[in-house]
Amino acid sequence: YQKMAAEAGITLTHDPMLDTESVTAYNELAREGKLKMRFRGSITLKADQELKNQVDLVLAEKARNTHPYFQILSAKIFVDGVIEGGTAYLLEPYAHQPNFRGEPIWDPESLNEVCALLDKEKIQIHLHVIGDAAARITLDAIEYARNKNGKWDSRHSITHMHLVDQADIPRFKDLDVIGLPQPFWFKVDDYYDELALPYLGRERADRQYPMQSLIDAGVVMASSSDFPVTIPFDPLIAIQTGVTRKSIQETENRVLGPEEKSSLEDLIRSFTYNGAYANFLETEVGSLEVGKKADLIVLDQNLFDIPEEEIAQAEVLLTMVEGDIVYQGSGFPGEFQ
Repeated sequence: YQKMAAEAGITLTHDPMLDTESVTAYNELAREGKLKMRFRGSITLKADQELKNQVDLVLAEKARNTHPYFQILSAKIFVDGVIEGGTAYLLEPYAHQPNFRGEPIWDPESLNEVCALLDKEKIQIHLHVIGDAAARITLDAIEYARNKNGKWDSRHSITHMHLVDQADIPRFKDLDVIGLPQPFWFKVDDYYDELALPYLGRERADRQYPMQSLIDAGVVMASSSDFPVTIPFDPLIAIQTGVTRKSIQETENRVLGPEEKSSLEDLIRSFTYNGAYANFLETEVGSLEVGKKADLIVLDQNLFDIPEEEIAQAEVLLTMVEGDIVYQGSGFPGEFQ
């Protein structure tokens, strides 16, 4: 993975589905000096297991894993499933099942309880949310936790966000919730034609992934890939897709929700500074500033000088982590000194 990531210009990865075995493996790699990029992680909590024991495990692993290249930051919660499985939790019924809206994995009361407990222990919460009903009960739970425990720099995060009701978009900002979108998916493709349309109907299918609405509301958006779901996970593909809202292979000029197109500057920021911010690293990396660590990449083109349909064709020539070259492409001009 590290080799592929370096070639794609990635210097920081958040692994959101860790268990004790994978945490131990990361810890050993870090101590042996085998991690060549920064990793942050979340430990997954299960709705059908005793809650306090799981929270205690997260606390213990946070305390144990303090290496600069690997740390546990958060707890991962799956609030619902996925649209294609009919397990996303929707405000209105599925188009193909008019009496079924899906069900949450955590019922609202349990979600309130787990979020309040994690928040009390100053643990960041990373929540998988697909449907608009799941988004609502998640925001309700974060609001419940804040009201119970008080406000702190929690940086709780909601990932995926296929559907968010318009009334809930301002709540992200109000609750200081970070959005973690996957711009790779912002397109009309086979998934849209064969699953989104029949399962959601055109109106909902067309308003999936409201990234620009969230940006306009002042929400910090930190983009990611959801690897290994998304392959390849080259951020340049995601940046082009987020700017154009169409597939890089699109020949029919079909655009998914043109009103949700985002600017190149916003997409780049979502993959750089905002990603660092979501992982409490913005004072160290995420932008080129005096005093920050030299985590950077060099491209063969200035993305602001080329047509937006050619962004994904740009090549990573050099990737550097803390001043060390972890990837140097054959096209890099000469030896780096």
